[in-house]
Formats: sequence, C-alpha cells, structure tokens
Amino acid sequence: MKKLKKAVEDVLSAYEERVESVGSFFDAAYSVLGGLKGSFGDIKEEREKMHAQVGELLARTEHLRKKDFSNIMHGVLLTQEQKEKEVGNSLKEYINKERSVAGALRENLKRFRDALAGGEAERVKEFQTLIKAILAEQEGRKQSVTAMLLEFQNQQQHSAAGLRELLARGNALRIKDLKLMVKEFGNQREKRLALQINRKDEVAELLGSDKVGAGAGSK
Repeated sequence: MKKLKKAVEDVLSAYEERVESVGSFFDAAYSVLGGLKGSFGDIKEEREKMHAQVGELLARTEHLRKKDFSNIMHGVLLTQEQKEKEVGNSLKEYINKERSVAGALRENLKRFRDALAGGEAERVKEFQTLIKAILAEQEGRKQSVTAMLLEFQNQQQHSAAGLRELLARGNALRIKDLKLMVKEFGNQREKRLALQINRKDEVAELLGSDKVGAGAGSK
C-alpha cells in the first residue's frame, strides 16, 4: 500500500502541475483575444496598410477605381474577417470549457486524496482512471486550439506575403496580378476547408472508438 501511495502521490503532483499550466495558457489565449494583439495583430495591421497601398498603386498604374478595387478584394477581406471572428469565438469557448474542467479536476483530486487516505484501493483506481480521461481530453482540446491558432497565423502571414509581392512590382503592377492573387487565396482556402473536414472526421472517429473501448472496459 505504501508503494501505491507513493506512486499515486507522484502522479497527483504531475496532475496538479498540469492544472496550474492551464492558467498560463488562459493568459496567452486572452492576449490573442484582446483585439488580436501581439504577432497576430502586427500581421493584421501590416496587411491592412499594404491593402491600402496596393489600391493606391493600382489607381495610378491602371486607373482602378477604389470601388472596383474593393469589389475585387471583397471576398478575401470577408473571409479574413469571418476567420478572425471564428478564432475569437473558439478561444472563448475553449477558455470557458477549460475553466470548468480545471475546477472539476481539482475537486476530483481532493476526493482522490480522501480515498487514498482511507485506504480505498478500488476507489483510488476509479479516480485515477477518471482523472486520466479528463486530462487526455484536456490535452486534446489544447492541441486542437493551438493548431487553429497556428493555422490562422499562417493564413495571415500568407495573405500579407501576397500583398508584399504585389507592392514589389511597383509601376509594373497590373489588375490581372491582383486577380491572380485573389484566385490563389481562394484555392488555398478551399484546401484548408477540405483539411478541416478531414480532421473533424478523424477526431469524431477517434472519439467514437474511445467510447466503444470505454464501454467494453466497463463490462
């Protein structure tokens, strides 16, 4: 029993460290939510500035009206705005869920210790299994939201890079160059959507198999 107690206490310490680490991730997530500050906000600000510069350049080189430029870029800008809102909402949902889970985890750790102190070996095993499941789900959510943030950042960087390439053309810039960039942006978006659907299907399949496994193990 002493060996079990020592092993469980070691596991508990590791669990508590992970619970505390959630707080630091909250802080990082909130810094992104605060108007998409930091590296996200810098990229967005640069993109908007270059967007205006491209419009001004084409007005000089191709006599492209501001209204026509806005129409060409409408789909790109709308997609970017929608993605920003999606990222913000997903982060809020993630943070709210993790706060709830962190509270439940701490409560289970307290019960875990009580059972351990009372020498309830079976109860200890039940709580150990439960806590491991909670932490596995927590880690899965963290990986998912981190992947979402990285994807969003890559999208922002890609968009900014496209605008930089247009500006680098200087007086040689033509409307067809802008339309080609917009088309390529749309193609990349379609690829990302296809990948997202595949990932969701894989996650749903994984969660389904986990539930089946859990059900079989409880018999």
